[in-house]
Amino acid sequence: MYVKGFTKGGYNDFYGIIYKIYELEYNTCTSAKRVVFYYEWYDPSRSGTRLNPRYNIVELEMSLRYQPFEIFILANNIRQVYYVSYPTFHIDKCAWCM
Repeated sequence: MYVKGFTKGGYNDFYGIIYKIYELEYNTCTSAKRVVFYYEWYDPSRSGTRLNPRYNIVELEMSLRYQPFEIFILANNIRQVYYVSYPTFHIDKCAWCM
């Protein structure tokens, strides 16, 4: 998943993986329901996320995680993305996905 977030340094693009999905129901007169995701973010710094200038594709270091994170996010705040591993002949990018 992808979301544009705000950090101390400004806006950042965050990419992560959803582990659980919860539907919360509030017992009020309108009986409101909200969907939230439990997730883990990849490191948004230059060591964990970079943009391939040739193809304009975001590359992620899959082993690096972003530590100071909120563990829940509302479903309407995110976008779906798909992670693809590099082929095995790219030895220098074995831990990276695009």
